[in-house]
Amino acid sequence: MQDEQSTRHVSRMQQIVLQWDYFKLTNKGTPKRKLRSVPEKFESMEDYMSVFEPLVLEECCAQLTRGESQDDFSSVPHGAVVMDFEKAHNFHFTSFGLEMGKCKNYHENDLVLVSKLKPRDKGASKNLYVLASVEGKEGSNTIRMRLFLPDVPALDDADGGFLHKKDAAI
Repeated sequence: MQDEQSTRHVSRMQQIVLQWDYFKLTNKGTPKRKLRSVPEKFESMEDYMSVFEPLVLEECCAQLTRGESQDDFSSVPHGAVVMDFEKAHNFHFTSFGLEMGKCKNYHENDLVLVSKLKPRDKGASKNLYVLASVEGKEGSNTIRMRLFLPDVPALDDADGGFLHKKDAAI
């Protein structure tokens, strides 16, 4: 029961983070949230989560925006090709093929901006982009990422959707 509850909390936090609008966060800064002080003792697991979840999310947002302001953002976006994707447990899991040797730059749980255009190109913030979490590597030049796309009905429609086009910058 405890593992199932923990998994639900992590999944919910991943959904929250992966829904963030990267360009809005980096342009407007971290939204100001009212955070509770940490008590010495918690009444329940729900009480613990209600205190620490906002703190963890606040820190994650600060790290994401701090990385951009310190120019820690990947200096050169890597071209990628969508190799495969599937939907499972409210997430889309996508495998991206990268140029040889580029996979070493990515590690499990890294937060990555996936964009149709290079992120620093003019108009990139008005184009297709999404935050993704690295799930792992599949061979020497393929990485698997977790995306949360709640408003995407079907990624394999012939309407030229984001993943249907088969190329991206990460």
